[in-house]
Amino acid sequence: MKLLLVSSPGRERTVLHWSHAMAATMAGVASAGGAQVRWFAALPAGSPALVAPPGVALEVFAFAGSGRHHCIATDTRHPGADAALTAVLRHEPTTRVVHVGVGARGSPNLCWLASRLGSPTFAVVRAAEVECHRGDLVQADGEACTRSDDPERCRRCCAPSFWRRPHADAFRNRADLLVASLQATEATFVPTIEDQQRLVAFGVPVATLVVDTDVASMLSRCLPR
Repeated sequence: MKLLLVSSPGRERTVLHWSHAMAATMAGVASAGGAQVRWFAALPAGSPALVAPPGVALEVFAFAGSGRHHCIATDTRHPGADAALTAVLRHEPTTRVVHVGVGARGSPNLCWLASRLGSPTFAVVRAAEVECHRGDLVQADGEACTRSDDPERCRRCCAPSFWRRPHADAFRNRADLLVASLQATEATFVPTIEDQQRLVAFGVPVATLVVDTDVASMLSRCLPR
């Protein structure tokens, strides 16, 4: 059985995003269980190096995102990862795909592309990163955010100044792409019931959302026995 894991760049350049550790653990367990595993990791320039578990083929994709909150379109675009995933799946459409950290910058299209190419597709996400381009549902003033469905509010929160506000449509486009991608999964794993509830309100089908953080349990759903 073939498994392709994709991890996400996140918003920090000097600290690895949680998706890389999760992908490494999943890759190691799957490989030890006999799966043929590839790992695509999207990393911003200056990120710490990654080490693949034994038997896992790691390919690192440079992510040229801005790292700035107001550059929505730039930070939700990664054509290199889109093209690489498409190339693999055109030749190996039975490959299982797991995108870890959907919404944490990088391409929002990978689950949708994988599903369209005929590959069983899964995701591991945190609701805050899907809902909020800042990734934490914390407003610029430090207060907790309880509204992610107001693009006008989001553009003010992510603006570096009064004169440099992102367009509200950038947030609408980001949300539409993320929801479309997660709608294409066979299962999207979240850590808590609250994450599940937030994503349902965001537009993700409840039937695809699975509360689970155990790697072995998640892989049992992703890989046929």
